[in-house]
Amino acid sequence: MGDLKEELTCPVCLELFTCPIQLPCHHNLCRRCAEDVLHPETDSSRDDGEVAALSAAGAPSPEDTPDTFPCPICHDEVSLDGRGLDGLKKDLLLQHIVDRYVAQKKKDEKIPCQLCKRPAKMAAKSCLECKVSYCEQCLAVTHPNHAPFTEHELVDPRTTFDEVSIASFLATPQERSL
Repeated sequence: MGDLKEELTCPVCLELFTCPIQLPCHHNLCRRCAEDVLHPETDSSRDDGEVAALSAAGAPSPEDTPDTFPCPICHDEVSLDGRGLDGLKKDLLLQHIVDRYVAQKKKDEKIPCQLCKRPAKMAAKSCLECKVSYCEQCLAVTHPNHAPFTEHELVDPRTTFDEVSIASFLATPQERSL
């Protein structure tokens, strides 16, 4: 997946693309990176003092926005219409691929059981009610197959439990098992 990551990396910020836009030369940039290339004086990589000084001067007005800028990769001139960067296509397919890549990397991440003594075994399930990830052994001990544990929702191992599951909205245990 290393080669894929390179293809999903913005050539300006060297991070995975976020809100990619496609230039007429068919190169992609993050929306924020395109803004930084278009308005280098408001570059987000500047320190707080520089940003404060620029903020006091105000954001560039439409009249101050250049009509063109060079592609950072091939140096072709990118012409903008009156909409500025909003006139360029959002690359939704690329964003979808980046999102799937990130999701797969999280899925492939080995999550240790939170109850095992060192060395911890790898988690087999996470309980959304307990907000704990368990290996098979610890899961069998802590979640026997009878109430109240049969109402707990077990999902693939995870490190965060902020996501709300649809089962938490269902009223009865019978509906949850559907």
